[in-house]
Amino acid sequence: MLSPSASHAWAAGAVIAGLVTWYLASNTNEAKARQAGAILGPGPKRAPLVGNVFNFPKARWYEVFSEWAQEYGDIIYVDLGGLPMVILNSLEAIRDLTEKRMNIHSGRPHFTLVCDIMGFGYSLSLMQPTRDYAEQRRLFQKAIGSHAVQEYDSFLRQGCSELLQRLDGFSGEPLSILIQTVGNVLTRIAYGEHFAQNHGPEIIQNNLDAVELVGWVSTKFWLVDVIPLLRYIPAWFPGAAFKRVGEQGKGYAHVLRYRSFDYVKAALAKGITDESIISKYMNEGGFSEGNLRDAVAVMYAAGVDTTAITITHFIFSITLYPEWQQQIHEEMHQVLGHGHMPTIEDIPKLKMLNAVFNESLRWNPAAPIGVPHVSAKEDVWRGYYIPKGCYLHCNIGFVCQFKLSTIPTNHSGLCSETLDYGERIVKTLIRVAFSGNITHQLMSFQISGASHLALGDVYVRDDT
Repeated sequence: MLSPSASHAWAAGAVIAGLVTWYLASNTNEAKARQAGAILGPGPKRAPLVGNVFNFPKARWYEVFSEWAQEYGDIIYVDLGGLPMVILNSLEAIRDLTEKRMNIHSGRPHFTLVCDIMGFGYSLSLMQPTRDYAEQRRLFQKAIGSHAVQEYDSFLRQGCSELLQRLDGFSGEPLSILIQTVGNVLTRIAYGEHFAQNHGPEIIQNNLDAVELVGWVSTKFWLVDVIPLLRYIPAWFPGAAFKRVGEQGKGYAHVLRYRSFDYVKAALAKGITDESIISKYMNEGGFSEGNLRDAVAVMYAAGVDTTAITITHFIFSITLYPEWQQQIHEEMHQVLGHGHMPTIEDIPKLKMLNAVFNESLRWNPAAPIGVPHVSAKEDVWRGYYIPKGCYLHCNIGFVCQFKLSTIPTNHSGLCSETLDYGERIVKTLIRVAFSGNITHQLMSFQISGASHLALGDVYVRDDT
C-alpha cells in the first residue's frame, strides 16, 4: 500500500502527464485545423511523432511529388517530424497562395546548413522580404530588365559568334559547349572582359561545382536544419558529415560572393575599367556595395548552368520535332529575310520561335519545384489548413506538363505563369543572354538527331 506522500506524488505526476498530453494534443496541426473549421490536405500516411520522415523521398523529389499529385490532387500535406510541408499541384493553388496571398506566404526557409554553415544565405531566393531584399530586386529589374538588354549587345554578338563556331559540325551532347559559352557571356556581362579573360574558366567551374553541391544538399534531410545547435559539434563527432559538406560549400560561396567582385573593385581603384554590371553601378551609385556584390553573384550563379540546360532542352525539342525547326526556319526567312542574322529587336517578331521556346520550358523547366515559400501565419485554402511556418512547394514541373496547354493552342508560353521570382530571374537571364544565340543557331544550322548517336545527342551541320 502506498504511503500518503507517495500517493500525492503519483497523483501530481498523473495530473502533470495529463496536462502535457492535453497540451500536445490540442496543439497538433490536426487540432488547429479542427479549430479553424478545416482539415489537413491529403497525403501519404503519417506515422505517430515522426510523420512522413520514413516515407519522404530521399532523392528525386519532383518525380515523387508528381506521383503523389496524381494520387492526392491539387494540394498535399506532409509532416517531417513536426515540420509541416504543403505541395501545390495546380496553377490555381499556386496563384492563390503565392501571389494573391503573398503577404502570408512570401517568406523563405532558413536552412542552417546551406545558409549559415555553407554561407549561401546571401542568395536572393533564400532571403526574407527585407530592405536589402527589395534593393536587390530593384537592381535585378534595372540591370537585366527588358530595357537593359541593348546594353549587352556586344557581349551577346560575341557569344553568338563563339557558339556558332563551336557547334559547326558538332555531334554529341551539347551541354558542355553551352555551359562554356553561356559562362563566358555572363562573366563578361557581370564582371567585365578583363576579369573574363583572366579568371573566366575558373569562376565558371566554381559556379558549376557550387550549384551541383547546393542542389544535392537541398534534396537531403539534415538533422542540423532541425536542431541548429548541432552546427557547433566538432567535425570528428559521429553524424557530423554535414560539417565537411559545409566546409566545401563555404569555399564555393566565398569565391562566388567575394573574389570576382573584389577583383573588379580593385581594378576600378587602379583606373582599369571595362563594361560590366559591377563597374556601371559602382560608378553610378544608387545601390549599396554589399547589395550590388550579392545581387550580381546571384545573377551569375542562377544563370550559367540553368540557362545552358534550358537551351539544351530547346535544342532537343527541335531535334525530336524537326517540323517545328522547319517552321522556325521558314518564319525567320519570311520575317527577317534570307541570310539576315537576327538582333534582340527581332526576337518578339518571331512568334513560332517564341512558342517553341516556351513549349520546351513547359516540358522541362529548369527548377521543377523551385524554392519553397514559408507561411508567416496560419491560413485556410478551400477548406484545407496551412499551418504557420509551413513550407510551400510549388510543383512547377507537374503543372507545366499536366495542367497547361501546349503550343498548338497557345503561343504565349503559359509556363511562365507558374514561375516564382527565383525562376523569373533565370528566364530573364535566358532572354537577355541567349535569345540571340538560339535564333543564330537556327538561322545558320540544321540540327538533327541520328540513329547511331546516343540518346540526347544531336548533330549540327551548316545549312546556310
